[in-house]
Amino acid sequence: MSEKKPRKKKTATVAFQTEFYSDLNMKDMWYAKIVRCPAQSGSITSITTPDLPDEYYFFTARNVPGKNIIDTPSGKIPLFCEGSISYKGEPVGIIAGPDEKQVNEYAQEVVITVDETPLESYLEETDKSRELFSSVMAQRVLEEGPCFTPLEYGTVPGLDSVFEKATLVSENTWCNNIQQPDYGEPDGAICSYKEGHLEVYAPTQWVSNLRDILMQSMGLDANSISIHKTKSLNLWTNGIWYNSVITAQAAIASYLTGHAIKLMFSRDEQNMFMNCIHEVTIKHKSALDAEGTILAMQIDISVDAGSYNPFAKEIIDRLVIASMGCYEAQNVRITATAYRSSKPPSSFNFHTIDSSAFYALENQINELSRKSSLSPVELRKKNISQHAKKSGRFNFGLTKIHETLDAIASSSDFNRKYAAYHLSEMQRKVSKEEGIFASPLRGVGFSCAFEGSGYYGSELYNADQEISLTKEKDGTAVILSPPVSNSIRTIWTEITSTELGVAKSAVKITSHPEDGKVPLFPDSAYSSISVMTQLLKKCCAAIKKSYAQSALPITVKRRVSPTERKAWNNEAFSGKPFHSASFAAATIEVEIDPCTFTPFIRNITVIINGGKLLNYKAAESAVKLSLQKVLSSLVENETLSSASTQIMFIKSEDNPMQIGSLVPRIIPAAYTQALTQAIGTTITTLPLKSHSLFSALHKEQVEEAEKQDEAESTEEEGRTE
Repeated sequence: MSEKKPRKKKTATVAFQTEFYSDLNMKDMWYAKIVRCPAQSGSITSITTPDLPDEYYFFTARNVPGKNIIDTPSGKIPLFCEGSISYKGEPVGIIAGPDEKQVNEYAQEVVITVDETPLESYLEETDKSRELFSSVMAQRVLEEGPCFTPLEYGTVPGLDSVFEKATLVSENTWCNNIQQPDYGEPDGAICSYKEGHLEVYAPTQWVSNLRDILMQSMGLDANSISIHKTKSLNLWTNGIWYNSVITAQAAIASYLTGHAIKLMFSRDEQNMFMNCIHEVTIKHKSALDAEGTILAMQIDISVDAGSYNPFAKEIIDRLVIASMGCYEAQNVRITATAYRSSKPPSSFNFHTIDSSAFYALENQINELSRKSSLSPVELRKKNISQHAKKSGRFNFGLTKIHETLDAIASSSDFNRKYAAYHLSEMQRKVSKEEGIFASPLRGVGFSCAFEGSGYYGSELYNADQEISLTKEKDGTAVILSPPVSNSIRTIWTEITSTELGVAKSAVKITSHPEDGKVPLFPDSAYSSISVMTQLLKKCCAAIKKSYAQSALPITVKRRVSPTERKAWNNEAFSGKPFHSASFAAATIEVEIDPCTFTPFIRNITVIINGGKLLNYKAAESAVKLSLQKVLSSLVENETLSSASTQIMFIKSEDNPMQIGSLVPRIIPAAYTQALTQAIGTTITTLPLKSHSLFSALHKEQVEEAEKQDEAESTEEEGRTE
C-alpha cells in the first residue's frame, strides 16, 4: 500500500494517477460507510444510532456544509435523503471513524423508522416535491410519412389505415435488461480537507462534474479543490456521474471530522447502486406489403430511468434515432418515454446506450421475415438503400451496407442454413417429435446495426473536443489529449511518427494540462478513433505546413468544427446526428439438446465496416473482448462460448471509425432469433434464465393442446347435434 501526502499548493489542479484509489492511503486516514434507507418509499420518521464512542461520528443532510440538493442540468439530486424516500438503499447519512471494521458494524446498527405511506400523498405539498418526483423524466415523439400529412379537408389518415391495408402485420414487445458483469474495483474515493483546501483521489470519469458537485456541496471555489483522477477499469453505467456523489459524501465527512476519509463500496453496494441498468421495453408494430416493403412502423419505447438520471433526455433521443436503424419505412411513429421509478439512480454507457433499440428492431425484422416469404437478408436489402447514407430524417453516412450483408451471408452460409432450419422447424410442428428420439434443435439468427460516435445532440458537447500537438526543438512531438488506451497510443504514435518524420520513441502522449484545465466531458464520451484521431491528423498537417516558416517549438490545436456540428439540427431533431458511424452484421448458429434444453453455440460470424484499420490486431482484440462480455450477459449466472468464431473486416479507405461497441448491438438479437428458430417459439426477453427455453416451449405445447382439445370438443358437439 503506498502513501500519498496532501499537496500544500492551493490552486486548481487536475492530475492523473496510475494507481487504484483503493491501494492508496493518507496520513491519519479514517474510514466511512453509508447508512441506507431500508424502505422503497414513504418518509423517515426517526433515526436511532448506537452509542458511538469518541472519534466515531454520524452525519446526515443537516450537517452538509454547502448544498445537500445538488443542481444538475437535468434536475436536482440529493446527497443524503431529507425525509421523503426515493428508493430502497437511498443514502440517509454517513458514519466515519478510525477503524474500518467498527465503522461497518456501527452502520449496520443504525435503526431507521419509516412511514411507508405511498409517495403520491406527498406530491401536493410543494412545487419542489413535484419537481423531484414527477413520473415522467423526459419524452420524445416522432412522426413522419405520408399518413401524417393532412388531406384536402384537413384530416390525417394516420397509421391505422396503413395497418388495415397491409399484407402482413407483426406486433411484439421486446425487453432488454442485460447486465454486464463487473469484476473491477468498487467505487469510492479518498478525500482530505485541510486548511480550506480539499484533496480528492477518485476513479472519476467526469472531472468537471465532480468539481462542480464538490463546489456546491462543500461551498468551495475551484481554486480550493485538487482532483487526482485514479485508475479505473469500469466505464459502465453510474460510474459516469454517480461517483461524484460518492466523492462529495466522503468530502463532507472529511470536512466535519478533520481527517482524511476513505469511502469504499462493498461488492453488494457496487452491484445494487452502480452496475444497475434498468429495463428498457420496446413495443413494435410493423406492416409489410406483398413485395416485402415496410409500409409502417409504430414504436413505443419505455425506459425505467430509476429515481434520478441526469441523462434521461439523451437516453430517449438516442433510442429514438436507433429504433429505425437504417431501414426506410414509409411511415413511422415513435414515442419514447423515460419514467421515474422507486429504483436506484441510473445512468448509461455512452457506447452501448442504443443497444436496446437495435435488439428490438432486429428481432422485429426477423419476425417479419419468419412470417413472410423473404429471408432475413433479402428483407433487409429490400428496405435499406444501396448506400444507406440516409434513413428518413437521419443521415448516418453509412456506406457498403449491401456489400456487408452479402459478405456475411456468403461467409457464414446463412441462406442455406436458414432455409434448412426453417424447414426442420415446420416439420417438427407437424410431427411433434420429442424426447430422446428427437433430433437436435438447430437455428440460425441474423442481425445488423450501426455504431454512431460523437453525438452532436448531446448536452455534454456544449464545448469543443480538443487535441494539441507540439513539435519541440529537440525533435520530440508531444500530444496533449484526454486519457487514451494503449491501443490508441500505438495508433497515434504511428500516425505522428509517419506524418512528422520523427522516431516513434520521440512521440510523447500526455494528459496533464499545464494550466490545470479540467476536461469538460466524461472519459467515455471521447471518440478517440473517429473524432480525436482525425483532429490529430489535422494537427500534423498544420505543423508540416508551417514548419518551414516558423521556428520551433510549434504548437497546433484542433477542435471539432462548428460546421460539422451544424449538420445536426437539434430543434428539428433531424440531420446527421453523429460525427461518424460504423456498421456491422452478425450471424449465430445454435444447437439445443432436445432432452436438457441446453443451448450450444456452434458458430458466430461477425463482419464489420469500420473504415480504414489503423491497427488490425487491436481492432480484432477489441471485438473479441466485447464478444466475451456480451456472451457472459445473455443468460443469468452463465457464460456462453462459441465452438467457432469468425471476425472479418470490410476493406475500406474511409476514415477510421469506432467499432468496439458494435458487438452489443448485433449479438443479442442474432442469438434470440437463432433460439427462436430452433424451438419454434419467439424469445422476446433478455437475459434468459437456465429454464427459459424449456418454459417457452412447454407453454407453446400447452396452448396448442388446449386449442386442439377445444376444436375436438366443438367437433364432437357438432356430431351430437
